[in-house]
This record gives sequence, C-alpha cells and structure tokens, in this order.
Amino acid sequence: MMSVLINLIEQKNKIEESQYQEGFLLPPATEKQLIKLQENSLRFFKGKISDQFIELLKISNGFSVNGLNVYGANTIESPIYLPGIIEANESFYEECSLKQFIAYADENMSRVVFNLNTRLYAVIDRVTWEIIDEYETFEEALLALIEESCVFE
Repeated sequence: MMSVLINLIEQKNKIEESQYQEGFLLPPATEKQLIKLQENSLRFFKGKISDQFIELLKISNGFSVNGLNVYGANTIESPIYLPGIIEANESFYEECSLKQFIAYADENMSRVVFNLNTRLYAVIDRVTWEIIDEYETFEEALLALIEESCVFE
C-alpha cells in the first residue's frame, strides 16, 4: 500500500484544482487497460511491473506535473501527451545496455527505474543512466525523486 505517495499526490492535485481550476491527475486506468498492460509487460519486460505502479494507475493513468512525468498504462494523447510505460521503454531498449532498466517516470534531470540486475528501484541520471540512489520500493524511489527535484515547491 502506498498511502504516503497517494496522499501527497491527491493533496497536491487538490491544491492545483483550487488554484488553477484543474488538477494534474488524469482519469484512472481501466481494468481492461491494466490487464493489457500486465500481459504486455510480461512479453516486453519478461516480467511483472510494480504492483505499486499499478496501484497508482488506479488513481490516475499517469500524470505530468512541474516537469515530472509518470508514465501511464498506455499512451495518452489528450489533454497532454504522455507515453505509456511500454512505449516509453521501447525507445530506450534500442540501446542494449539499457535493457536492464524498466523506466517508470522521468523529470528534467532524473528517471525512476527498476534495475532488473539488482532487483532494486533507483533514481538515475536522465542522460547518463548512472544510478544516483537505490530504493526497495517504487514508492520510495518516486517520493525521493519528487523531493529531490522540488516538484511540488
């Protein structure tokens, strides 16, 4: 359960709604989209994607706020363009050395990834893909990226 991350995101979305008459959260991914994502991730990543990521997609099918992009179950074209997690990783996987990572989110300087070799989540440099810090869970990694990047400040 990701109560800290979900509470933070929902709280910040409410602030955006009150200040700008619209928030950054998108409609949740449908059950059909989530099933398709899980099937496709088994084929594409040769494994399961994070249960915590799936939990987040049930709140919002990806989102973009202040430079942070959390990928969706599928590519979103409107009201913003946001790649789905499979589509985002397809472009990275053209480089063989990057196939050790599953990228879940990015911002201007960093990405949140799962390292298939170490079995840990990591915040990595967006350009060099060098590991900045490692975490046990997706929630810890995304919270660290949000804090380090001052996404909500």
